[in-house]
Amino acid sequence: MKKLVLIAAAFMLMLPAAFAQKGLHAGLKVTPITTWMFNSDFSDAGDELDYKTTFGYTLGATLNYHFTDGFGLGADFLYSSQGQNFTSFGEDGSKLQVKYLKIPILLHFNTNSEEVVYFQGNFGPQFGLLLSGNIEDPTGFIPDIDVKDELEGLNIGLVLGFGLGFNVHENFKINAGLRFDGALTSATTEGGIFGDEKTTNVTGGVELGFIYVLPID
Repeated sequence: MKKLVLIAAAFMLMLPAAFAQKGLHAGLKVTPITTWMFNSDFSDAGDELDYKTTFGYTLGATLNYHFTDGFGLGADFLYSSQGQNFTSFGEDGSKLQVKYLKIPILLHFNTNSEEVVYFQGNFGPQFGLLLSGNIEDPTGFIPDIDVKDELEGLNIGLVLGFGLGFNVHENFKINAGLRFDGALTSATTEGGIFGDEKTTNVTGGVELGFIYVLPID
């Protein structure tokens, strides 16, 4: 019986399917990211405060409407854990942890959606709403310092993503590709503990999307 079920499932997957693209796309996205906060004051500090590769993630929902098989417009709602780790004279230093609710408004485009594998991409503006910010001591001896008041509540930037879409079966798709975002406005306030220089948020990572398409004629 088990063998019959497996054979039937394999047969169904080999059947030709009318892959849908036009319509409402809804799903989930997850992106492991590298994250950077560039500030000339940080860079000028030398060995006392040097950048260290920092990892984070984004996770959330996506919703967009494809007016045609090749073009659509929509928004994502992403929880983003990011920031910047430092070294101090070669040793692990402080960790600046920042959390945002990111809302990118994206234009989506793709090649022939009837193919099992197709090229897809998106770009557009992004609005990052600050949720929290703190500095952590790597030794754990000093309590976390809340620095939310030293950070701007709104961080505006641009998003670019591109990769491949996979038609798994009928109205279900998986997207996999690279995603980059960079801020146009400063993440930190002027005259605070981070100085007067602009702090630029930049992230990049591999994005996975699990998408259901509700076809609309």
